[in-house]
Amino acid sequence: MGIAEQDTVPVVEVNRPGVGVVSLQIWIGAGSCAEKDGWVGSGLAHFLEHMVFKGTESRSAAMINRQAELLGGYLNAYTSYDRTVYHIELPAENAVEGLDLLADFVWHPALSDHGFESEREVILREIAMTRDDPENHLFEEMMRAAFPSDTCRYPVIGLEPSFLNLDLHALRSFHRENYFSGECFLLLAGDISEELRLRAKFLVPRKNKSLRDPARWSGEQGAAQVRLTGSWEGSRGSLIFPLKIDTPRTALQAEVLLESLVGGESSLLNRVLRLENSLVHQVDGFIFPVGGCSVLVLSWTADRENLGKVEKTILAEFEQIARGDSIDDWFTDGRDRLAFRMMSRIESIDGLAEWIGDGYRLFGEVLDSSVEMEELRSLKQEDFRNFVGGVVNTAKAVVGQLSSADR
Repeated sequence: MGIAEQDTVPVVEVNRPGVGVVSLQIWIGAGSCAEKDGWVGSGLAHFLEHMVFKGTESRSAAMINRQAELLGGYLNAYTSYDRTVYHIELPAENAVEGLDLLADFVWHPALSDHGFESEREVILREIAMTRDDPENHLFEEMMRAAFPSDTCRYPVIGLEPSFLNLDLHALRSFHRENYFSGECFLLLAGDISEELRLRAKFLVPRKNKSLRDPARWSGEQGAAQVRLTGSWEGSRGSLIFPLKIDTPRTALQAEVLLESLVGGESSLLNRVLRLENSLVHQVDGFIFPVGGCSVLVLSWTADRENLGKVEKTILAEFEQIARGDSIDDWFTDGRDRLAFRMMSRIESIDGLAEWIGDGYRLFGEVLDSSVEMEELRSLKQEDFRNFVGGVVNTAKAVVGQLSSADR
């Protein structure tokens, strides 16, 4: 593992000789939270991700897709609050050609009129679909309540009125300002040849500035309640806790918390809410970064009359954890399950690349999986209790419910 970094965009390498495959990823250190200058909440970063695939001076959109297929590669991308990631997984013998392709359309897109309006229509349909999805609708409204003064209060895909005003000038400006910064990096993972390494040094562009801003989230937001009714089928509830995750250790502790709460049949909330008290039909959760902090999201489906009971039960469980009253085998089970999931994830090249990229994006360092695994297995109940008591503030939780209006 290593980092090549001077006045160009950094190149992060994770070498696994002999595996025969590579994952090539370009991480752009800007997502929807970087939208500004009148474009906040417009979905500009996500629209640009779509338009980048429309071609370069030398490759059309069809040529990009066709070449990826001929190389035996899987090509894709995604946009989130704090990042936009483009990646291709392919056989190692085709890695140089794959990198040429990836670097060309990500860093040198044409961004012309061709395909602009048709792609706008595609995204408008996506916006309509997310608006009609009850879980997504509840999540967006809760994020708005959780971060009333931060750009992450807006959905990544954007708000339709602002999205409709986007033009090519906005896309070109965002690309110029954000796709060549010190927050971007090229990630090479897998069977890395010397030819690929040399080609990467030739292809990475010069960086123009650093975008690593201090955390915008101050922790001053208070508790909030979101109550939605409409023509929905079934009832849903959710909790959002903003988390300050600023070290690999706190990231591990947060993942242990999530796994211990909802990671399996023996997890705490599955046992308390579903198996013992039949309060929910299912309960799930996830953690992801939103720029200045990360969020822990818990969600569940339940009968309408049980939604409030579920909220109170979860908040009470958190308070018991912080006091050390409710930590038993489910913590150990969760920690061990997470260790297994981590090992399974980093055994695949694309999983390893994603894990390394996420760590580098969040902490500016290449994480060592063996060190992280040792750190995970060393976590004790006392460490867990201190983390929950010090980081998860139940008094500032955002709670939400969505149910049908006809009852």
